[in-house]
Amino acid sequence: MNCVPVVASVRLRRRLAACLVSLLVAIPASAKVILVGRDGVETLGEAAELARDGDVVEVRAGEYQGGVAVWGQKSLKIRAVGGRAVVIAHGNAAQGKGIWVLQDGSFEVEGFDFVGARVPDGNGAGIRLERGSLVVRNSRFLDNQMGILTGNDAASELRVEHCEFRGPRDGNHWYHNLYVGRIARFTMRDSWSHDARSGHLVKSRARENLVIGNRLVNGAGSAATNSSFQRAERRLSRGPDQAGRIDAKPP
Repeated sequence: MNCVPVVASVRLRRRLAACLVSLLVAIPASAKVILVGRDGVETLGEAAELARDGDVVEVRAGEYQGGVAVWGQKSLKIRAVGGRAVVIAHGNAAQGKGIWVLQDGSFEVEGFDFVGARVPDGNGAGIRLERGSLVVRNSRFLDNQMGILTGNDAASELRVEHCEFRGPRDGNHWYHNLYVGRIARFTMRDSWSHDARSGHLVKSRARENLVIGNRLVNGAGSAATNSSFQRAERRLSRGPDQAGRIDAKPP
């Protein structure tokens, strides 16, 4: 009796089963949507605790007093739905650093206003990015000591699109509307930074900087200079308020 076809058939079935198992392992579970506001959890802090890697947090339009949170996920999207979600510090600060602290992951944030961050050391941020990557779209940072403040992780990246930054109305510290640390890459497009207090409208120590189509206007503020790019290896700046230029090694 010839057993070759039977053996070949068994081997084929085993290979197909192994492939199926590999596919099932490779396909992630569907992302969960966590709703904040009516018909969902009440606070942003609750959402931060419930969210898992790959989830989407949707925040209903409205005001969220004291809506501070620490986000520790590796991948997360946080977006406002039905209009703007206004997050007001109201004297609170996550980890003593700001309104939101993003610890170490890939984050997308869209449709928020971050208002009134204050901490004793003068570095209260609307968003504090410790490390990882962050994309912020269609958001406003108003009356914070620092609008966005990053750490100095050499692999981190920050991208800002269609955002507005306005400095604090009080205090004697050097407050920067946007302060980017020693990260890998910083991109700012089609945004408006104005009325800084003592510091800069945009300050970056990123290795690469792409700043295009923005309005950097001090207005009634007391900014030291409009922008500062320290330690940059490559910079492209172009927009309505400054001539296009590329500096391989700016001073």
